[in-house]
Amino acid sequence: KLQRATNQKRLLIELDKQRTDLQVLRGQQASLQALQESVESRDGDLHAWLLEQGLSDTAKVLDHLKVDFGWEVAVERYLGDRLTARLLPNFDQIGLPGADQAITESMPGVTLVEAAHSAEVDDVGGQSMALAKNSAVAPLGSKVESAVNLGHLFAGVFAVESLEQGLACRHLLGPGQLLVDPSGVLLGAGWLEFPGV
Repeated sequence: KLQRATNQKRLLIELDKQRTDLQVLRGQQASLQALQESVESRDGDLHAWLLEQGLSDTAKVLDHLKVDFGWEVAVERYLGDRLTARLLPNFDQIGLPGADQAITESMPGVTLVEAAHSAEVDDVGGQSMALAKNSAVAPLGSKVESAVNLGHLFAGVFAVESLEQGLACRHLLGPGQLLVDPSGVLLGAGWLEFPGV
């Protein structure tokens, strides 16, 4: 009887953990859906411009990302608006405004990403040798899978497991490099940025 009660208690604890994990995942899904809906509501002018450029079928960066569990917030925080950037094979195919027309008059607010960017960025991403030798630091791009080469979006950005690790490693950062923890805290050489609530 005691063994049965112990097993039931263990199963109830596991069930409670699974329910908590499910709630976290549902919260993340709701957050991403709200972000997507917000962006789509601002897409009217963009859609017209994309049609005019013959780019209406272009995918968004977020359509090509698969992020390791637990790193979704960090990737979302770092990429920001680039999550909804339109992927283009190259920038040569877009019609930029002429010298007589200001960009702000002819183009909607849009971020474009070259999916076929010629510069291959490996997981090291230009990190300093000291940073490369530190096992507490990994390229943020190593937490992301994509069928499209998006390594250039993550160059110089590194993942740390906690703010404490980031603080301990910050002196290893070179110019233009930054660290991000799973909660989305960004840490650069001489600056620290917490995500808003």
